[in-house]
Amino acid sequence: MIPQSYIGYTYLITFLPTGQVYYGSRCAKNCNPSEFWVKYFTSSKLIKEMIQKHGKDSFSYEIRKTFIEDPKKAQDWERRVLKRINAGKKQQFLNRSDGVAPCLSGWKNPFFGKKHTEETRKKMKERQSNKQGEKNPNWKGGLDRRKFKGDENLRQLTHSKRMTNVNPMYNENVKNKHQESMNKRPTYKCQHCDKLLNLGAYSVHQKALAKKGINIPNISSVR
Repeated sequence: MIPQSYIGYTYLITFLPTGQVYYGSRCAKNCNPSEFWVKYFTSSKLIKEMIQKHGKDSFSYEIRKTFIEDPKKAQDWERRVLKRINAGKKQQFLNRSDGVAPCLSGWKNPFFGKKHTEETRKKMKERQSNKQGEKNPNWKGGLDRRKFKGDENLRQLTHSKRMTNVNPMYNENVKNKHQESMNKRPTYKCQHCDKLLNLGAYSVHQKALAKKGINIPNISSVR
């Protein structure tokens, strides 16, 4: 049984100097609206930084909705509201996301207005240089166009040979097993053109003929 003092809630705070707002929710264990702006000041790092800089009296707040029977629903309600108003992309809102994924564009990006130091750039460049060609974890024998110096035909031929070597259908054992599997599948005869087709192909063929005004009966097995 949920104790009566455990109440989930949503809230809206307003930064008075600019009129910008932040909408959030609280559903932690034993939370209660009476704690808000007394012991709990949102989980937002941005809001906490603004409080340290401007003071908590620079904000006004209101409790918007309470959830007594199921406090956890407060978070779901928050996400619905933020998504509906697209808060993550609006200048009016201090929320940096719509309750799911952060918005990383414009002033809401934590790195907005900042630059990497020369030391950081150097480290990034060094790390990137170690991921070229075969050193790249995503490299799967790819062919760099620069190695062929503009000879696209040679590049395509080399690529074709490489694909031939890795294609499992070029393995005779695999190819034979595949053919045996295909031969075991039931085939069906088109009564319009006498073609023998498997189940999927027959259905496609039937629809193609129907577009031409030719109606063939449903599948009739020839096996």
